[in-house]
Amino acid sequence: MTTVFKPRDSKGKGAKIQLIFNYGAGKRLRYSTGLAIENIKNWDHQKSRVKNVIAEPNKTVINNKLNELQSELEKEFVRLSVTENIDVKNGHLKKFCDKFFNKGSEDEQEHYELLPFYDWYMNTYAVNPLPATGRPLALSTIKAYRNSYKLMKRFASEKYELSYQKISKKFYYDFLDWLYSQDYSTSYVGTHIKILKTMMEAASQFGYHNNREYTKKFFKKPTAEIDNIFLDQTELNKIHLESLAQQRTIIKNNGLKLSGDLLERAKDIFLISAYTGLRISDAKRLKKQNIFTLDNKRYFQIHSQKTSIPLSIPIHPVVQEILDKRDGELPKGMPDQHINYALKEIGRIAGIDEEVEKTTTKGGQTRVEKYKKYELICTHTGRRSFCTNAYRAGVPSLDIMTISGHKTERSFMLYLKLGESQKAQKIGEHPFFN
Repeated sequence: MTTVFKPRDSKGKGAKIQLIFNYGAGKRLRYSTGLAIENIKNWDHQKSRVKNVIAEPNKTVINNKLNELQSELEKEFVRLSVTENIDVKNGHLKKFCDKFFNKGSEDEQEHYELLPFYDWYMNTYAVNPLPATGRPLALSTIKAYRNSYKLMKRFASEKYELSYQKISKKFYYDFLDWLYSQDYSTSYVGTHIKILKTMMEAASQFGYHNNREYTKKFFKKPTAEIDNIFLDQTELNKIHLESLAQQRTIIKNNGLKLSGDLLERAKDIFLISAYTGLRISDAKRLKKQNIFTLDNKRYFQIHSQKTSIPLSIPIHPVVQEILDKRDGELPKGMPDQHINYALKEIGRIAGIDEEVEKTTTKGGQTRVEKYKKYELICTHTGRRSFCTNAYRAGVPSLDIMTISGHKTERSFMLYLKLGESQKAQKIGEHPFFN
């Protein structure tokens, strides 16, 4: 009994992965897993797995799925041939693989109700490409869907059972009231309405229901203007100039110890995000191998973890200083939560203590609260600071959007933290007005 995975030759660079299972003299199953790699050169023929390269953003998910398939298929063969004493045929093994990948004829497929469909959708498209995008779900998307699934199950437990036909105007307002009663923010509520609409549409495409209430105008995603801070160049420079390695260890209320080395590392990761526009998850993934040189200018090249889009970003002088300080290496990653704790302390040490107001909408109520600015610094502040500072410096919107991933200029402009006077000043710098 041997199990091998091979990419099938295709006209393009990408390739589908095929299972070859040998289980006796002249007995061989060939089975298309439906999993695919971006480029056939990224396949390790010796290990029968995807190489650990940046160009294959789904390598970990695919390799884990192949490991699981190999283990489960071999167990199934032993069960059939030894325990059940069955003369195993390809049909037995194909049926098992179909079940493993949730395949089968239309008559054989199970009909999933709403909540089981959430679970099926996440598990299926964690490894298989979505029809709309041709890529599996990003890990961050799966996490959001998983949280939404848990929330829907809790609503069903506390209020009433859910089914496709229960998704109506009554449910919509019941669900909103239930969410707002728990003091969730409007943006958080909107996220779960959006995910529910995604699930309802996908289930409709599978023919599981014909309820179209979720497409009506009233069934809209609640939105609120996000009132988050950004740091200007002066504030970023204050953070950059702070030498934190010798800082005394700070112990937070939850017991987390923020040593000087940890603060310095968090500072560098944040500044890389603030001068590249990368999400913190991507900034933490950068390695020395992501750097290339073109016409004497150095760049980072990386595939966005969320969108799988390849990005090439010039290395800012501040980032180059970080690289020089670390002998050309990038700072080692750390949990986002630890970075968030560290950033507030770093901002306090750097004197970013201007009093600011933050408007939030929770439980359907709008509140205005005052904070020291350093209290609001978080991992996402770096990316927002990059977009705003680059725009103010005259970098064309479309070039910034290439990095930020905003699909429309309208959504990009809403993302920027610019007051009306700053917008007017930016327009006034155009040659048309001079």
